[in-house]
Amino acid sequence: MQSKTVPPASADTRPRLAGLDFLRGFAALWVLMFHVVELVPAAYHGPYSPYLLHVGWNGVDLFFVLSGFLIGGLLAADRGETRGGFLLRRVLRIYPAFLVVAVACLLGTRPHLLEEPWVLVSHLFMVHNLVPGHGGAINGVLWTLGSEFQFYLLAALLLGLVRGPRAWWTLTLAMLGISLASRYAVFHLWQEPGQRFFLGTQLPGMLGLFAAGFAVVKLRPLCRAAIEAHFALCAASAALLLVLYLGWLRGHIGDYWDVEVPVVWGRFFTAVVFGYLVLVFACVPPAVGRFFQRSGWVYLGEISYGVYLVHLPVMETMATWAPRYLPGLTWYGYLGLLLAVVGLLATALHVVVERPFIALGRRLSSRARPAPAAPARPTLRPGLD
Repeated sequence: MQSKTVPPASADTRPRLAGLDFLRGFAALWVLMFHVVELVPAAYHGPYSPYLLHVGWNGVDLFFVLSGFLIGGLLAADRGETRGGFLLRRVLRIYPAFLVVAVACLLGTRPHLLEEPWVLVSHLFMVHNLVPGHGGAINGVLWTLGSEFQFYLLAALLLGLVRGPRAWWTLTLAMLGISLASRYAVFHLWQEPGQRFFLGTQLPGMLGLFAAGFAVVKLRPLCRAAIEAHFALCAASAALLLVLYLGWLRGHIGDYWDVEVPVVWGRFFTAVVFGYLVLVFACVPPAVGRFFQRSGWVYLGEISYGVYLVHLPVMETMATWAPRYLPGLTWYGYLGLLLAVVGLLATALHVVVERPFIALGRRLSSRARPAPAAPARPTLRPGLD
């Protein structure tokens, strides 16, 4: 699946970037394995390396950087899309699957929350992450979707307003500065780690991750030829940078929210490392893109949203019935069954829910977009939605 130029009329069918699908698939598996290590019964713990997995929550941050690249690409393209059309397309991208999984959890693993109307209302309007105790109440991963949706609202306000490189970099640096200032204030104004986590992971504190994606939008055209020509070296340097960062981060697993450097600067380091990672894999050469396509990584990237949404409810269900009905289940058996069930449910969610609503969003958005006065020049789009 190779990147190429497409005319504006083909924007809705633009190609995906295989390298970014690889990262999306990797991020989803990283979060899944983090939850396996942290949450499943000890009987199913197996021969894994804790070096990577105990910090697997970073997969969420990688998703945010990827989202910044996608949304930044849409803002940079500036094709005359209305704010309403832009927001409608983004809502139809994430909300239907979010709603389906939330309802399934309420009927399955969290039926007692049906008697908590404010939990239901906060999720319905995607503000659950703003209410203490609501963010992960229905499904532990859904708090991130609130931040994502609120970033979409911010992006809709910026649509058509950021023109020219100077304005772009000013916005990017402003987002990064707001993130650092927010986390500095959180550390010095609140002492309890739970409060710091709740406040530090709201949108202001996470803007630096989206800013990293914005930076990649402008750096990619400048670096693409060089990265493609030396992809192995660039990928190795990105992997080394990631390992060094994770090595530092593992030293703060137990005190992350108690120490100033990780609270204030941790997400800045994350933005730099993951920003470089996204830049490199947004420039994969054709042969590497074909490898990702044929090896299944592109497909995993396509269903990564579903994997992210369903894996915790599946794990909770398996934790209840696996010891009872499969008492001899081994580590490999547990992991294989988990991945199979999650993969099937994520595929069904992608085919039955995500694809139709993505297509609907494109149709409705294109109808709301004013016709161009003259044919536009071909341009490159990130192609992640």
